[in-house]
Amino acid sequence: MDPGDKNPTAVIPDLVSDVDIAIEAVGFPETITQAHALTGPGGRTLVFGVPPEDATVELSPFDLFFEEREVVGSYSLTPNTFSRAVTLLDNGRIDVDTLVTDEFGLEGLETAFEQMEAHKGLKKLVYPNR
Repeated sequence: MDPGDKNPTAVIPDLVSDVDIAIEAVGFPETITQAHALTGPGGRTLVFGVPPEDATVELSPFDLFFEEREVVGSYSLTPNTFSRAVTLLDNGRIDVDTLVTDEFGLEGLETAFEQMEAHKGLKKLVYPNR
């Protein structure tokens, strides 16, 4: 489901009810709030995406207490995780073709950054010698 087309908090409960674990992998405050809203009692929200440093979200401390829900962070930007990721990529264990939505020569670098700022597409490849 593309969250740009439909609100996950309106669609997912009709499909599966509450979820036990919601993994937020984008880093937007809105998607963190949506992921948390989808977890049921005893559920866990994992914030894996990297939010802006000054971003905030509003959560009900009573709901955390009464429903025993958790919000967990995951700092994953370490040399070890990059090394593991490169190994997975190098061995063909990750299908990157589905992740790369745009490719540019160096002259398209500004456009690539504009698209990232506007949250258009997923990953961009910039070829310096293209």
